[in-house]
Amino acid sequence: GDTARANERWRTTVSRDPMSYYGATSARRLGREPWAPPPAADSFVRMPSVDSAFARIDLLNRLGMDVEANHEADRLANDASESIDRLLATSDGFRSRNETPRSISLAQQALGKGAPRDARVYRLIYPVVLRDVLIEESRATGLDPSLVAALIRQESRFVPRATSPAGARGLMQVMPDVGRSLARSLSFPLWDPVLLYQPDVNAKLGTRHLADLFRRYDELPHILAAYNAGVSRVERWNTKDGVDDTEMFTERIPYVETRDYVRIVLRNRDLYRALYEW
Repeated sequence: GDTARANERWRTTVSRDPMSYYGATSARRLGREPWAPPPAADSFVRMPSVDSAFARIDLLNRLGMDVEANHEADRLANDASESIDRLLATSDGFRSRNETPRSISLAQQALGKGAPRDARVYRLIYPVVLRDVLIEESRATGLDPSLVAALIRQESRFVPRATSPAGARGLMQVMPDVGRSLARSLSFPLWDPVLLYQPDVNAKLGTRHLADLFRRYDELPHILAAYNAGVSRVERWNTKDGVDDTEMFTERIPYVETRDYVRIVLRNRDLYRALYEW
């Protein structure tokens, strides 16, 4: 009931940590938009040594020499730390080749060294791969594509062949048994878990699964928690006192991984909305 003190706390949080889930939530409580990086075109300094290294990597990949290409990529990434411009140019090169984990890591290093905190750099940290597939499947299921991008960024960093320790696969980290059930409901002519490594198939099944959760729950934190931890756990957590408040529900998720997952995906969504035209 102490509005003045609450506003003071929210302003402090926004000032101290504007990029965080709590900073974004506090901004909304104050009637503001969450922090977003200032606009900037995707323009980076061209470096002949970086371009020639990527040319070697591309040639090795075309020759089927994947191990050698990976050695070259590792060396290129290690050499990038000599300057901010080189970090950003190398990150951009990896992004254009869908090597998003390396791209993200190098752009984060650039920020740590003092790179401008603008949209150009944040699009390296929050990339979009297979954009047409993502938008098509999001629209087919009535989902917000920025939310789907935010979820994929957290699940796999846009790596089509990502596999979790639990066995979840692909862009949206779909479990094989869930994939089989969804494929059956969509009348797939055949099913094999290896199909989950195909980006278009994974996006189709993952967005269907997410859309099913939207039909089950009204609030996004519940939906994301169910995507990460399963419906049965969310049903159990919904019996706790105070969880009718969605912020309280998020804070009282007992699994640290799921609690962080919900907060991170929600903040990712804000950034994807600000960084891209959907």
